[in-house]
Amino acid sequence: FKKFGQLGPGASAYIWNRWDNFKYGVPDTFTMYHWGNGSAWSGYQPRAYFSAARGWYELVNRGKPVPNKLIAYVDNWSRWLLDFMERSGGISPTNFPQEGVALPDPTDFTGHMCGLWLAGASMAALCGSTVSGLDKLMDMLVNELEDHYDITGIPGHIMDGGWSPALRLSTGSGPESNAMYFGFYSGGILRGLGLYLLY
Repeated sequence: FKKFGQLGPGASAYIWNRWDNFKYGVPDTFTMYHWGNGSAWSGYQPRAYFSAARGWYELVNRGKPVPNKLIAYVDNWSRWLLDFMERSGGISPTNFPQEGVALPDPTDFTGHMCGLWLAGASMAALCGSTVSGLDKLMDMLVNELEDHYDITGIPGHIMDGGWSPALRLSTGSGPESNAMYFGFYSGGILRGLGLYLLY
């Protein structure tokens, strides 16, 4: 919030107070800087949202008190995500740059991220979150998944019934009829749809 003026997305990395981490910045601080190319993987953001909502859900199920800061963290994310998707016409965020705020990219549907946003929103709803518009947020995320579901129209096509961001419609039986699709895409998507159905 101090850096970008938004409540929801957070710093993607933490600089541990250990001798070999000092090169990344001030120890015991959060940062947007990351090793490698200097920018943290954007997939960390929906994982943080979902994991926080999952923690809230587990505490409720065990009859334990839920810290107000945890509820506020999840609710801030939900409000931010709803606002983002309403302004973008139903496009979920996929890119969190090191410098600057997330912007919608209609050419960058990322299935596992959309699934995690849906899973987090569903968990928050199952916990009784009072964020206005949470149902609308979930519906927009489900619609985005549906819009990008691959129905090739080619009998027996290997990619029929998936969410590939790089679908190839060749009718061959070799690699040319394949396309990019990571296993964790399905895991994130099916987790989100399953929790949405549970809600």
